[in-house]
Amino acid sequence: TCTNVSAQAHHVSRAKRGQTLGKLRGFRGCTVWLTGLSGAGKTSIAFQ
Repeated sequence: TCTNVSAQAHHVSRAKRGQTLGKLRGFRGCTVWLTGLSGAGKTSIAFQ
């Protein structure tokens, strides 16, 4: 098992996300991988 992976709190509820995405016809999800050195600010960028 990985020891450097942790859960993060969600700032947007599943219901609110569903309401918003329902208004945006054709919205497609995506995955963004933030890579870089430790302490480079990846988490700070992810939560802005």
